[in-house]
Amino acid sequence: MEAALTNIFNIVHLVSSNEEVYYKMRNQRMLREELREKKKQLESIMKKDRNKKQYYKNQDNQSDTVSYSTELFG
Repeated sequence: MEAALTNIFNIVHLVSSNEEVYYKMRNQRMLREELREKKKQLESIMKKDRNKKQYYKNQDNQSDTVSYSTELFG
């Protein structure tokens, strides 16, 4: 009888251990997905910022090359 109870206890412990491992794996998977999404959002923001900086840099370069001619104004 005692051996049977020990076996049952071991099985219950094993099942709860498996459920704990499954829960941790599932939680890690969810965290990885959340991290992936945040990474995509950050990359998108960085890309927009880079494009904006490039636009303003081009605007500055264009304003540097503009020459004003006094001949037009006499």
